[in-house]
Amino acid sequence: MKSLIKKDSINNDLMYNKMNKRIWATLFILFAFIGQIVGIGFVKVEYIQARENVNKLLEDRNSSLHSASTEFIIPSVPHYYQTTSYYCGPASLEMVCDFYGPDIAQLEIADVARADVSYGAYTSDLRRATHFSNLSISLGNDMGGNITGYTNRSIGYGAFEAHLTNVNHLVDLIGDGYPIVVLQHYDESHITGHFRVVIGYVRNGDISQLIVHDPWYSGFYSGPNVYISYNTFVDLWTRYSNWTLFICPWEITVSCSSIVTINSTFTISANVEYIRPTYYSPAYSASSCQATIQLPLGFSLAPGEMYTKNLNPANLLSGENGTITWQVVADVINSTGLISVNASGLVSGTAYARPPVYPTGYTYNDLIGGNGSKSVTIVETIVEPLPEDENILPIIIISTAITGAAIISIVVVFKVRKAKRKTPE
Repeated sequence: MKSLIKKDSINNDLMYNKMNKRIWATLFILFAFIGQIVGIGFVKVEYIQARENVNKLLEDRNSSLHSASTEFIIPSVPHYYQTTSYYCGPASLEMVCDFYGPDIAQLEIADVARADVSYGAYTSDLRRATHFSNLSISLGNDMGGNITGYTNRSIGYGAFEAHLTNVNHLVDLIGDGYPIVVLQHYDESHITGHFRVVIGYVRNGDISQLIVHDPWYSGFYSGPNVYISYNTFVDLWTRYSNWTLFICPWEITVSCSSIVTINSTFTISANVEYIRPTYYSPAYSASSCQATIQLPLGFSLAPGEMYTKNLNPANLLSGENGTITWQVVADVINSTGLISVNASGLVSGTAYARPPVYPTGYTYNDLIGGNGSKSVTIVETIVEPLPEDENILPIIIISTAITGAAIISIVVVFKVRKAKRKTPE
């Protein structure tokens, strides 16, 4: 009997609740309808600029996901095997140069670095080979002759040597996207020296492994993407007190409007960065720094402008920036092309004697630098559009309430914009 009474009570409660919901729903619809008749809300629609930082939010999300990962590798660093038993240095340098592009022949690098079967290559000679340009002549024995500048690159790269104090400094550089040439013992026997390129690391709380491209063509450590334990890497790195070679061309950012009108004169500006990480001492200041602009068809320099101009400042210290501007005229409608800027400066260095093979040393002067570009299109007119990719979605929520005999209609307007992913220029 108790169970039957309890069941009947539950059924009655359910019916009561359903009835209440229906009554309240009916009243809400009725009040809303009356409110629409008595008080009409007028909506003012305003344009809101589309959000421009969606890419940054996505990058932050990817960064958070990436930070949870235990492995990091600089993408697109090519691997080359050394073509002779003593070309580990030239092969390592080729990997980094090709990363920045264009590829430089291993034999040419070896000739500039004065590589020799009796000792391989010295660290400072690899730095000299990185600076090498068409202002100087190779003095090695491997080519049976000399070259003036590399076949595929007429100017050199920024280059600095340093003995880093710990692996964390090396990891910082790798994390910033710079592959680093290191000199180590080949293996735990500590018999022979060997150059490798560090391209990544594995972190399990602390750094647990370093990832290298090894130019040697056989054995345990040979080939691309070789994982070396932290302790082993530190042990091998004692060969020459944690020596590293940092290589990077000058980074040039070209700035101007992507779309210009026919017959207009517009400004091209370039920022030139001579990169030197904080772990490396100031060295190899660049003098007589100049920049040259290259214009595609349909563009010309404004009257009085020159294609090649002095950088500001003309003497650029490593780790500093220089700037330059040009006035350019848009001549031909519908022309689209890359406006390029090449910048370079003079650096000086020393190649030391390597007796008995190279009994005398020498000093050199070379051009180092880099380039950058920006795509520009000429149009007849620039129509100022409404804010880009706007989607205005007015959402009107109407609620009504009765206070005494008065019916109040409240209109709430939400201005909603659709997020737009920023398209790279």
